[in-house]
Amino acid sequence: MSDHAGSTAATDAPRPLPRSARSERRLELAVTILLAAATVAAAWSSYQSARWSGVQTINFSKANASRVESTRRSALAGQQTQVDVSTFIAWVDAYSAGDKQRSDRATAQAKIDNQRSDNYVLALVLFASALFFAGISTKLNLYQFRVAIVAMGYAVFLGTLIWLATFPITVAI
Repeated sequence: MSDHAGSTAATDAPRPLPRSARSERRLELAVTILLAAATVAAAWSSYQSARWSGVQTINFSKANASRVESTRRSALAGQQTQVDVSTFIAWVDAYSAGDKQRSDRATAQAKIDNQRSDNYVLALVLFASALFFAGISTKLNLYQFRVAIVAMGYAVFLGTLIWLATFPITVAI
Protein backbone atom coordinates (compact mmCIF):
# COMPACT_ATOMS: atom_id res chain seq x y z
CA MET A 1 0.00 0.00 0.00
CA SER A 2 2.86 2.35 0.66
CA ASP A 3 4.16 1.66 -2.85
CA HIS A 4 0.77 2.56 -4.22
CA ALA A 5 0.67 5.85 -2.22
CA GLY A 6 4.13 6.81 -3.43
CA SER A 7 3.16 6.02 -6.99
CA THR A 8 0.05 8.19 -6.72
CA ALA A 9 2.10 11.14 -5.45
CA ALA A 10 4.51 10.74 -8.33
CA THR A 11 1.73 10.67 -10.92
CA ASP A 12 0.03 13.71 -9.39
CA ALA A 13 3.11 15.88 -10.02
CA PRO A 14 2.69 18.23 -13.01
CA ARG A 15 4.46 16.97 -16.11
CA PRO A 16 5.46 18.92 -19.17
CA LEU A 17 3.17 18.36 -22.11
CA PRO A 18 4.28 15.39 -24.20
CA ARG A 19 6.02 16.33 -27.40
CA SER A 20 7.11 14.24 -30.25
CA ALA A 21 10.75 13.58 -31.02
CA ARG A 22 10.12 15.07 -34.45
CA SER A 23 8.96 18.41 -32.97
CA GLU A 24 11.98 18.44 -30.68
CA ARG A 25 14.34 17.84 -33.63
CA ARG A 26 12.68 20.61 -35.63
CA LEU A 27 13.12 23.06 -32.78
CA GLU A 28 16.76 22.06 -32.35
CA LEU A 29 17.32 22.55 -36.09
CA ALA A 30 15.65 25.97 -35.94
CA VAL A 31 17.89 26.98 -33.00
CA THR A 32 20.99 25.74 -34.84
CA ILE A 33 20.09 27.67 -37.99
CA LEU A 34 19.40 30.83 -35.98
CA LEU A 35 22.71 30.51 -34.11
CA ALA A 36 24.66 30.02 -37.34
CA ALA A 37 22.93 32.75 -39.32
CA ALA A 38 23.07 35.31 -36.51
CA THR A 39 26.76 34.56 -35.94
CA VAL A 40 27.59 35.14 -39.61
CA ALA A 41 25.44 38.28 -39.73
CA ALA A 42 27.08 39.64 -36.57
CA ALA A 43 30.52 39.07 -38.05
CA TRP A 44 29.46 40.81 -41.29
CA SER A 45 28.10 43.80 -39.35
CA SER A 46 31.31 44.06 -37.38
CA TYR A 47 33.37 43.96 -40.59
CA GLN A 48 31.23 46.63 -42.28
CA SER A 49 31.36 48.85 -39.21
CA ALA A 50 35.15 48.71 -39.26
CA ARG A 51 35.21 49.40 -43.02
CA TRP A 52 32.92 52.42 -42.73
CA SER A 53 34.99 53.77 -39.85
CA GLY A 54 37.96 53.63 -42.22
CA VAL A 55 36.04 55.39 -45.00
CA GLN A 56 34.97 58.04 -42.50
CA THR A 57 38.59 58.56 -41.43
CA ILE A 58 39.71 58.93 -45.05
CA ASN A 59 37.01 61.54 -45.71
CA PHE A 60 37.94 63.51 -42.60
CA SER A 61 41.57 63.36 -43.77
CA LYS A 62 40.54 64.70 -47.17
CA ALA A 63 38.62 67.51 -45.48
CA ASN A 64 41.62 68.40 -43.34
CA ALA A 65 43.97 68.23 -46.35
CA SER A 66 41.67 70.60 -48.24
CA ARG A 67 41.70 73.02 -45.32
CA VAL A 68 45.49 72.86 -45.07
CA GLU A 69 45.86 73.41 -48.81
CA SER A 70 43.40 76.29 -48.68
CA THR A 71 45.35 77.87 -45.83
CA ARG A 72 48.67 77.32 -47.63
CA ARG A 73 47.37 78.92 -50.81
CA SER A 74 45.84 81.76 -48.85
CA ALA A 75 49.19 82.40 -47.13
CA LEU A 76 50.99 82.21 -50.47
CA ALA A 77 48.51 84.65 -51.94
CA GLY A 78 49.08 86.99 -49.01
CA GLN A 79 52.81 87.02 -49.83
CA GLN A 80 52.17 88.07 -53.41
CA THR A 81 50.90 91.53 -52.62
CA GLN A 82 52.64 93.11 -55.62
CA VAL A 83 49.93 91.79 -57.91
CA ASP A 84 47.04 94.04 -58.82
CA VAL A 85 45.06 94.23 -55.57
CA SER A 86 41.53 94.15 -56.96
CA THR A 87 42.22 91.24 -59.35
CA PHE A 88 44.07 89.41 -56.65
CA ILE A 89 41.26 89.77 -54.08
CA ALA A 90 38.67 88.54 -56.57
CA TRP A 91 40.87 85.55 -57.43
CA VAL A 92 41.49 84.64 -53.77
CA ASP A 93 37.79 84.86 -52.94
CA ALA A 94 36.84 82.61 -55.84
CA TYR A 95 39.63 80.16 -55.16
CA SER A 96 39.03 79.96 -51.41
CA ALA A 97 35.32 79.43 -51.94
CA GLY A 98 36.06 76.38 -54.11
CA ASP A 99 38.39 74.86 -51.49
CA LYS A 100 35.88 75.49 -48.70
CA GLN A 101 33.12 73.78 -50.68
CA ARG A 102 35.34 70.75 -51.30
CA SER A 103 36.25 70.63 -47.61
CA ASP A 104 32.60 70.96 -46.58
CA ARG A 105 31.59 68.13 -48.94
CA ALA A 106 34.29 65.85 -47.53
CA THR A 107 33.23 66.68 -43.96
CA ALA A 108 29.57 65.99 -44.77
CA GLN A 109 30.50 62.66 -46.38
CA ALA A 110 32.59 61.72 -43.34
CA LYS A 111 29.58 62.34 -41.09
CA ILE A 112 27.40 60.12 -43.30
CA ASP A 113 30.05 57.38 -43.19
CA ASN A 114 30.20 57.69 -39.40
CA GLN A 115 26.42 57.13 -39.21
CA ARG A 116 26.77 54.08 -41.47
CA SER A 117 29.39 52.68 -39.13
CA ASP A 118 27.10 53.31 -36.14
CA ASN A 119 24.22 51.54 -37.94
CA TYR A 120 26.40 48.47 -38.49
CA VAL A 121 27.33 48.45 -34.79
CA LEU A 122 23.63 48.58 -33.87
CA ALA A 123 22.96 45.69 -36.28
CA LEU A 124 25.75 43.77 -34.56
CA VAL A 125 24.06 44.30 -31.17
CA LEU A 126 20.72 43.12 -32.57
CA PHE A 127 22.27 40.01 -34.12
CA ALA A 128 23.94 39.28 -30.78
CA SER A 129 20.48 39.56 -29.18
CA ALA A 130 19.18 36.94 -31.61
CA LEU A 131 22.09 34.73 -30.61
CA PHE A 132 21.16 35.24 -26.96
CA PHE A 133 17.56 34.20 -27.58
CA ALA A 134 18.66 31.09 -29.45
CA GLY A 135 21.15 30.15 -26.76
CA ILE A 136 18.85 30.77 -23.81
CA SER A 137 16.09 28.71 -25.42
CA THR A 138 18.13 25.55 -24.83
CA LYS A 139 17.96 26.17 -21.06
CA LEU A 140 14.17 26.30 -20.83
CA ASN A 141 12.26 23.15 -19.85
CA LEU A 142 8.83 23.94 -21.23
CA TYR A 143 8.60 23.35 -24.96
CA GLN A 144 6.13 26.22 -25.48
CA PHE A 145 8.52 28.71 -23.85
CA ARG A 146 11.39 27.42 -25.97
CA VAL A 147 9.34 27.89 -29.12
CA ALA A 148 8.36 31.43 -28.06
CA ILE A 149 11.96 32.43 -27.29
CA VAL A 150 13.23 30.97 -30.58
CA ALA A 151 10.44 32.84 -32.40
CA MET A 152 11.56 36.09 -30.72
CA GLY A 153 15.13 35.37 -31.79
CA TYR A 154 14.04 34.83 -35.38
CA ALA A 155 11.95 38.01 -35.32
CA VAL A 156 14.93 40.07 -34.15
CA PHE A 157 17.25 38.32 -36.60
CA LEU A 158 14.98 38.67 -39.66
CA GLY A 159 14.02 42.27 -38.85
CA THR A 160 17.68 43.22 -38.51
CA LEU A 161 18.59 41.31 -41.67
CA ILE A 162 15.92 43.17 -43.66
CA TRP A 163 17.16 46.49 -42.24
CA LEU A 164 20.76 45.50 -43.01
CA ALA A 165 19.84 44.80 -46.63
CA THR A 166 19.19 48.54 -47.05
CA PHE A 167 22.74 49.47 -45.98
CA PRO A 168 25.48 50.32 -48.45
CA ILE A 169 28.51 48.06 -48.26
CA THR A 170 32.20 48.61 -48.70
CA VAL A 171 34.61 45.80 -49.48
CA ALA A 172 38.37 45.82 -49.69
CA ILE A 173 40.95 43.09 -49.72
